[in-house]
Amino acid sequence: MKSYIDAAISRSRTTLSIFVVTMLAGLAAYLSIPVEMFPDIQVPYVVTTIIHEGISPEDAERLLAKPAELELKTLDGITEISSFSSEGAATIMTEFDISFESSTALAEVREAVNRAKARFPQSTEEPIIQEVSAVQMPIVQIAIGGQGVPERVLLRIAEDLQREIEILPQVLEAPMVGNREELLEAVIDPSKLETYGIPNSAIVQTVSSNNRLIAAGQIDTGQGSFSVKVPGLIENADDLFNLPLASTDLGVITISDIADVRRTFKDATRYSYANGTQTIALNVMKRKGANLVGAMEEIDALVEQVRPSLPPAVTLSYINNSVPMVLEQNSGLSGNMATAMVLVLIVVIASVGVRSGLLVTLAVPFSFFFAFIVISLLDFTYNFMVIFGLLLGLGMLIDGAIVMVEYADRKMAEGLDSKEAYKASVQRMFWPITASTATTLAAFLPIMFWPGVSGQFMSYLPITVFAVLTGSLFYAL
Repeated sequence: MKSYIDAAISRSRTTLSIFVVTMLAGLAAYLSIPVEMFPDIQVPYVVTTIIHEGISPEDAERLLAKPAELELKTLDGITEISSFSSEGAATIMTEFDISFESSTALAEVREAVNRAKARFPQSTEEPIIQEVSAVQMPIVQIAIGGQGVPERVLLRIAEDLQREIEILPQVLEAPMVGNREELLEAVIDPSKLETYGIPNSAIVQTVSSNNRLIAAGQIDTGQGSFSVKVPGLIENADDLFNLPLASTDLGVITISDIADVRRTFKDATRYSYANGTQTIALNVMKRKGANLVGAMEEIDALVEQVRPSLPPAVTLSYINNSVPMVLEQNSGLSGNMATAMVLVLIVVIASVGVRSGLLVTLAVPFSFFFAFIVISLLDFTYNFMVIFGLLLGLGMLIDGAIVMVEYADRKMAEGLDSKEAYKASVQRMFWPITASTATTLAAFLPIMFWPGVSGQFMSYLPITVFAVLTGSLFYAL
């Protein structure tokens, strides 16, 4: 301890340089930390959704859920498997132990479900496998609507805006809600079917057999090879109109002779309303580790760029924008820190003088910037729990500096010069201040070992308090 004190005093410029570098590094870390509403913790759940149109809940349980569960039970690290079946789908929740690796768990679940697909009915859709995340909520919802605006116009605008937003580097995806899938609808005239003697099954068979993806391979001519493409998919209304149903010596009967083909939408399964008007909404999700405020600034700039080119009746509005609340949290922390510095300065100056007051007050920004360095190194985000930890440590971080300065002032009053007084203060108060800080940290230590998902969520609090109080201890000594 004595050598530490002598080294710090004899190399005062180095000591002050470390102080300044720590402040600058903390400021740089603060500006680079991604902003979030809540901590990004790993939730040990993988959700598998298996869709089969029209299947009953009983059959979904027997034909979809059971085969998948049998394969998932063979995986290591699983603590519980639960499922529920509904009309048209089966959903399976796979819970892993808290130490699971999300990428490995996803790969293993996907492998198991692929093995189970051999026992699914033929028309079952590709299973949807998703990891549950604590920050899967959209950062903002963009509602696109307008009184009397055709649905097709809104859909085109939403698709263009979705494409532009998903190009942004900080945006992961922007799925649409409230949109309906386009399709071609054939309205068949029963009297014409009867006149031509064509059964309904012939129409279904003609459309299905002429709407296939055919892999034609390639041809090698000896001088080179080229791929062969066989047009087999219906791509527009004319392709469907001109499909032949029957032929005689008098001519060919096509679908256009017996049916009216028109563009329309599928029946709606989800609706989106904003301010009483039906809309199409974009749920914008940011990438993991991206800055929430920066992502929202990019989205806002893009929306303002697109807005003038829209029809006058079309409106774009934000719903559930999480950025204002995050900015309010940031401003609240900044305000609390500034208020604390002013109050500490007033109280300490009134008690021990101007110089001592300035020395003690500087403990607040130094401790916070030191904590920001630790938070950045741990890849934490700047979220609610981190802010709460900083505010909690705010009332405790100046204790050591006050004790140190007060003891030094008493020694100076006894006749020692400032250097000797502060040297004596550190020698006398080193272990009391260290022990005092250690006992405070010990109270938060059990929270760091809280098990489960709630433990991951709460661990941000003690780690932040540890960083703040450790910084204040270094500053005081």
